[in-house]
Amino acid sequence: MRGNRASIGPRRATTFALAAFAMVGAACQRTVAAADDGVFGVTRESGGAAMVALTPKKFADGKLTVDIQVNTHSMNDLDKYDLTKIVALDIGGKTVAPASAPKLRGHHNAGQLVFPVATLPKGFTIKIQGLDQPAERVFSWP
Repeated sequence: MRGNRASIGPRRATTFALAAFAMVGAACQRTVAAADDGVFGVTRESGGAAMVALTPKKFADGKLTVDIQVNTHSMNDLDKYDLTKIVALDIGGKTVAPASAPKLRGHHNAGQLVFPVATLPKGFTIKIQGLDQPAERVFSWP
């Protein structure tokens, strides 16, 4: 030790630096992988009296799972909207209703839409009809 500065030694410094680079590299790989496909983990939003955000989460066992958030402070009757009836997945011209969806209540809602699909194409669209204004909300991924 020289003066008032402590030394951790060259071996510890090298080990620390390699560990830090490994952690940063691993985090970057996960971020890049999620963004590379342009679908999973990519949120699309629509404003209006009710703010809607959709984020595809996974495709497994013939089911596409999409996180949904619906938030409002100006609509008092979200419970009258049945997402299984007003939401549709469009894959190459074929329309698929969600097999399950959260029940809307109150001002802040979150849950998952689950669509039964045999295969997942590179691009798809989810439409929501009649959830206040805009009358049709369209969310598309590559």
